[in-house]
Amino acid sequence: MRLKITALTILFMLATTVAQTNITGTISQDSTLTLANSPYIVTGTLKLNNGYTLTVEPNVEVRFNSGTRLYVYGNLVANSAVFTSYADVSGGTPAKGDWGNIQIGDYYNTGSAHFSNCQIKYGGGADYSNLYVYKGSATLDTTSISQSKYGGINTATNATVNLLGSDIANCADIGIYVQNGVTVNIENTTIQSCDWPIRYDATGSVIFNGINDFTNNTHDGIYIYSTSCNSMTWDTVAVPYVLRTDFTINEDETLTIAPTNVVKSMGGHLYVNGTLNAVGSATETIYFTSYKNDNKMGDTNADGSTSAPAAGDWYGLYFRDQSNDATNVMTNCEVTFAGRGNGGAITTDNASPSITNCNLANNYIGAMFIGLSNPTFSNNTIGSSQMVPVALSFEAVPVFTDNSFSNSDNEYDAIGIISGTMRGDATLIQRDFTSISNVF
Repeated sequence: MRLKITALTILFMLATTVAQTNITGTISQDSTLTLANSPYIVTGTLKLNNGYTLTVEPNVEVRFNSGTRLYVYGNLVANSAVFTSYADVSGGTPAKGDWGNIQIGDYYNTGSAHFSNCQIKYGGGADYSNLYVYKGSATLDTTSISQSKYGGINTATNATVNLLGSDIANCADIGIYVQNGVTVNIENTTIQSCDWPIRYDATGSVIFNGINDFTNNTHDGIYIYSTSCNSMTWDTVAVPYVLRTDFTINEDETLTIAPTNVVKSMGGHLYVNGTLNAVGSATETIYFTSYKNDNKMGDTNADGSTSAPAAGDWYGLYFRDQSNDATNVMTNCEVTFAGRGNGGAITTDNASPSITNCNLANNYIGAMFIGLSNPTFSNNTIGSSQMVPVALSFEAVPVFTDNSFSNSDNEYDAIGIISGTMRGDATLIQRDFTSISNVF
């Protein structure tokens, strides 16, 4: 028996042998998936057209056949519903990737979805995430996304995702992918048993509120997969931000790093072509360190005690000529295990940021000032350095005030001179470091 519930565009087929409703096609009017006709079996591509609302009643099950998905170009409202595999039945053997995903919007259409107390599981076929917010918004309230062959939630440019008291678990890859212009609000949410909980593929905004738990993944961290950013903020979170390679703050753009955050590097530079705003406090330090440093927010590289951090694990922070001297600030920061390539934990190259109340330790060189660099460098402590605590070009004129450095663990207890071609006139003056005078 066949029952048409929308005008010619969607066909619901009520099976005669079992209580189920087969659905496929296009929904072109406001419609409801009722408990009376549950479960619904999606047998082919299902589309909700722009301007219409699909409501899914409580306790309804929507099961997707292999290779099928739901495109939402209108408004999807689901309460206490289950979106799952066709095999997710008593005695069945559902598996990750059994079906495609739920996609909100596309290049031409803006969609929206609100899931309350729902489950979305066993999707991710053909390298999709269970939920793909392409264009529009999705709110997940007390909702579970799990058992994806790929990721939990993927996004596209300018999408918005709100996670409220929800969880993402047992996804083969990433919990949430953040693309360019995407906004993700996360509150009282758990992401676990994924490879990484969150990955930035471009400039986006992830805001954390309440108590979130991003532990018990292969790597407990915010994975910065992208290599550059425009203006953005890395909000305070209880797992580290991890740079996979060289990362550049673009010219005329600002990266703000909130207090207490830990930034770990797998080995590259953090280049500043624009502005770095890293302002901690006496009790809320911002840390820049090695990916191997298990003492800062745990064993992020997931190798147990196999590796240990060392000077030169990564290159360090590098302020370039085009960076904005007036707005670049590092205060109450700690930089450790940097200086790869015989460099500094912090390097300024024709750049003059303000660096105050920072601690630089276990680096090849603590700070390097190249070319016409005139930074403010005050109230900093430079611990053990593999070569020298500070190195500079003849023409660099840093303003030193009330700094201190270790004079027991350096190769040379002196200010080193950087070789190269001078970029301007220079005067070699006496420089004092705390109580140590004329340390050249």
